Amino acid sequence: MQRSDKTTKKKKRKWIISLVLAGSLVAAAPVSNPALDQVRVHFIDVGQGDSIYIQLPDHKDVLIDAGDADHGDDVVRYLQVQGMDEELELLIATHPHEDHIGGLPEVMAAFQVDKVIDSGLAVQSDCYELFRQATVAEKCTWLADDHQAFDFGNTELHILTGKETWSDVNDYSVVVRLDCGKVGFMFMGDAEKEAETCLPGELSAEILKVGHHGSDSSTSREFINRVKPQVAVISVGDDNRYGHPETDILDRLQTKGVKIYRTDLNGNIVIITDGSSYAILTDENQHFSS
Repeated sequence: MQRSDKTTKKKKRKWIISLVLAGSLVAAAPVSNPALDQVRVHFIDVGQGDSIYIQLPDHKDVLIDAGDADHGDDVVRYLQVQGMDEELELLIATHPHEDHIGGLPEVMAAFQVDKVIDSGLAVQSDCYELFRQATVAEKCTWLADDHQAFDFGNTELHILTGKETWSDVNDYSVVVRLDCGKVGFMFMGDAEKEAETCLPGELSAEILKVGHHGSDSSTSREFINRVKPQVAVISVGDDNRYGHPETDILDRLQTKGVKIYRTDLNGNIVIITDGSSYAILTDENQHFSS
């Protein structure tokens, strides 16, 4: 998906806490620095786009996408409010569509970005050219997306995609797996069904960031059976013109007992884990119904 419908409604900034799984984790609204044993994953509401901030112990930070150009400043402010320092250890640009990478130049201008991973697919577009120029200007280290792994102590981040060739740009999305102890996350970008079938290894994860904003082109029944998620997060714009998320996807997930959270209904969504249990916090929204 390339263009975005910017969400216009005001959301209350009151946190709703959902404790999930048995355990001693105490959930609270995000603070500047997670506890030593906590990881916080923020699904930032950027309308019809994606932006995910992974806040790790020891002031380590990862950002996956930053929405479109209209939301770049919003992402920067969100990171600043969360107390992120000036250094962003890893930035992942899932694929060269505007609703994913359009806001990245603003982020790269505001923070020191150490390493950048993208899909390796170069396209001729203004937003991609601005992204490439920003990586050069900021002197970032450019890494291939070929099945890399990053060790952050008790948390590991894996790039599951490699050098496959696809006919659809969405299928080039960098797919990321995050393992925090016993709690796993899958971040799908806009990867569609064909790419889902080629993902290697064990995919089961408690949290699934649904691919392609809940389009029926992604999240097949077979893929859901492989991941076995307890929670699905859909990053999607309010009343967007694409009809996302599609009813078939919602039904497909709910039939499997998956709890669904959506940025158009819930606003910013934060999942906190200590590696054994997790808590979910969302912005209060008057028409939340999932």
